Amino acid sequence: MKTLIIAVLALSFLAQAQTTTTTTTTTTSQQTGESAAKIQDLQKKDEQMKDTDQEITNNRMRADMGSKSRFSLRSSVNYYGGTVQKAFSEARPNITEGPNADSRSYLSGDLALKYRTTDRTSLNVGTGVRVITPFHRTLDEASNSNTASAPRSRRAKLSSVSNPYIEFNYAGKVAGIQNFAQLTATYASEDFDRNVVGLTGSIALSDQLIYEYGSSSFGLAATYAQNTYKNSSSSYLDLSGESQTREDIGVYAVPFYEYAFNDKYNFRTVFNWVNFTKEVGSNAFRHLIPQQSMGLGISMTRDVFLYPNIQFIPQDIRADRTNVALSANINLF
Repeated sequence: MKTLIIAVLALSFLAQAQTTTTTTTTTTSQQTGESAAKIQDLQKKDEQMKDTDQEITNNRMRADMGSKSRFSLRSSVNYYGGTVQKAFSEARPNITEGPNADSRSYLSGDLALKYRTTDRTSLNVGTGVRVITPFHRTLDEASNSNTASAPRSRRAKLSSVSNPYIEFNYAGKVAGIQNFAQLTATYASEDFDRNVVGLTGSIALSDQLIYEYGSSSFGLAATYAQNTYKNSSSSYLDLSGESQTREDIGVYAVPFYEYAFNDKYNFRTVFNWVNFTKEVGSNAFRHLIPQQSMGLGISMTRDVFLYPNIQFIPQDIRADRTNVALSANINLF
């Protein structure tokens, strides 16, 4: 009898252990499955972000938008040089006679952290660096030229961290037209803007529209900008001692045309013909001298775009009043 009781107890214990093991294994498997399902759900939500390249096919606009990743770095480098006669000259003619203009050649850079908030929208926080006459000064001169005893032409710093900003972007396609809109708020910290012009900040709303027809693209870039200053004076003295106007509001509507030779190269010309500025203290808008630019767009990769170009006055084409420039969009991650 004892042997039978022991056997029954042993079988009961083994059955209980097996049940517990089975239950534990099942529970663990369920938890593992739930965790995997949650991870898959998160992945699916992230994968649900649409590929913007299905709607935005223009190489330049893609580079302007930045990377398709959730987080990325968006950057640009621009060189605004002298004329075609002296591309690396210190002087850069203000051929449109526009306000807030620097009459020196300069190199500017911009770096922003981009967060892609939805399929079509993103938030960018960034700042830039400007180096005046970059090929004419040593590093020490460029960093230590803001002295009261320096001549007026050297009174502003030749290099400075410039104009931090926050920007909201939208990119998409409506009725066959590619669209890239930006709302940007900027704090003026660049030395020339702040200490010579007296600018403290700006807010701008801009939009690019592009319609592609075969190898040709027809576009329009429109901008409305409002500036604020340290005081209400309508003018300032530039670095040569001449009086220049301050821009209160700028309204720009710029048509452009592109022709794609292939996936990598395209011809681009921009018609800066419909540009209006209202100066501080004025109630009237002034039409700026029409300017045109043309150059070669080079798509190195989807996220790297180069654009060497020239700017000139169509009704007064002269080598000594045709400026050179180079822009590069570089997006990382």
